[in-house]
Amino acid sequence: MPYYPSNIFFNGIKIGPSGSTSSSNGLLLGNDASANLYRSAASTIKTDGSLIVTNHLSASTKSFLINHPTQEGKKLQYGVLEGPEHSVYIRGKVSHSNFIYIINFPDYWNKLVDLNSITVSLTPIKHSQNLLVKEVNSSGVIIAEENFKEINCYYHIFGERKDVPKIQVEI
Repeated sequence: MPYYPSNIFFNGIKIGPSGSTSSSNGLLLGNDASANLYRSAASTIKTDGSLIVTNHLSASTKSFLINHPTQEGKKLQYGVLEGPEHSVYIRGKVSHSNFIYIINFPDYWNKLVDLNSITVSLTPIKHSQNLLVKEVNSSGVIIAEENFKEINCYYHIFGERKDVPKIQVEI
């Protein structure tokens, strides 16, 4: 059986078995009075603060858990959208009296998104429209209504991140 020292202190932080905290029989990073991060005996890593991973994080499922906005004492858990790429999106609504409209990208998208990967979905509101994407450029997406009518639609624009390596889907 390997030997594990009972406590190691590194720059004033205790790294070792937990004491009286809820992480009993686990590994504590912090101090017994206020554990910041610990691994429980059930193999769950928990923190009461922020956790920053500067490299790759892999998981079978990913979700976020937030306080329920309308039901006191309850939580909402939403799953993270998954796909074969690291992508980002913007979405919104266009109501414009002109038959052509520019949906501007956030100013950081040129550095974040591969412009050649961008896809655009347009959903007409209230009545049928002949909507089309005229152009995608570094500042945004130009959409139009083919019959020169006003534009009233929702949009969803996806783009693959270029600041991180592509995902190897089948490994």
